[in-house]
Amino acid sequence: MELEVGLDLSTPMRQTGTIEIEGDLGVTGEIEVNADIGGFGLGGDIEIDAEVDAPEIELEIEVDLGIELSVDVEIDLGFDINVWGAPKSTPPKWTGWFATGDDQNEMILDNLDIGFDGIMSGGGSDGVGGFTIDGSMDGKGAFTFNKAYEGAHTVIYTGNLEGSALKGTWSIPDNADGDFEIKLDSAGWNGWFEQGGDKKDMELDMSIGGDAVFGSGVDAVGSFIVRGTFDEGSGDCNFAKQYIGQHQVLYFGKNNGQAVRGKWTIPDNCEGKFKLTKK
Repeated sequence: MELEVGLDLSTPMRQTGTIEIEGDLGVTGEIEVNADIGGFGLGGDIEIDAEVDAPEIELEIEVDLGIELSVDVEIDLGFDINVWGAPKSTPPKWTGWFATGDDQNEMILDNLDIGFDGIMSGGGSDGVGGFTIDGSMDGKGAFTFNKAYEGAHTVIYTGNLEGSALKGTWSIPDNADGDFEIKLDSAGWNGWFEQGGDKKDMELDMSIGGDAVFGSGVDAVGSFIVRGTFDEGSGDCNFAKQYIGQHQVLYFGKNNGQAVRGKWTIPDNCEGKFKLTKK
């Protein structure tokens, strides 16, 4: 028999094709499937559990094709990396807290931006009032920024980028101090990048929206900042992963809302495939 199917195989294309099934259809069993979906040759097993109640037969079918599809993405080095690093119309939002005694006080940073050069800027609000941020992060992920309340005092924040979080201590000199933690307000993603035939794990917090891609995370190489651009119409999701104090990796991908697939490159050095899935 033949089964007509429609499968969302890879961003951004949707293909329809025919699966041809061969095997004995008993009450229960396992049969072999060979599929030709939009030119992809796929294979796997189908398990069937049938309940017979003449004149009707109810089938419960479980399909496992055991496939991993990739997107055909070209690496284009003829672009301006400054466009990826420039401020976007959809700025990154962070949330966190600062401690006073045993209390944790909420703060929202509507547009805390961290550039490829480590410059930190933006602003937000908390229970004290609105504030602006001005500071920098060095090559090892250590940072210092001033949190200046409008028409009032300034608080000094110092700490380190630890994975996808900014952690450290705040102080008002000769007055008060405490701990703090700030995390990117976005979805968590995990996945892998392929290098030398091996798949290496990657985990990060990353926001994709408007025209912007921004994130932070950690993998086997170290902590990193992600900045790039997104085109909702085409699904193009391109970004640079700047390892703190190290090299930069360029990523060219397609985003379908739940996964980003494509290729990465260190120009004139190496390249490979990658896949990130929203948690």
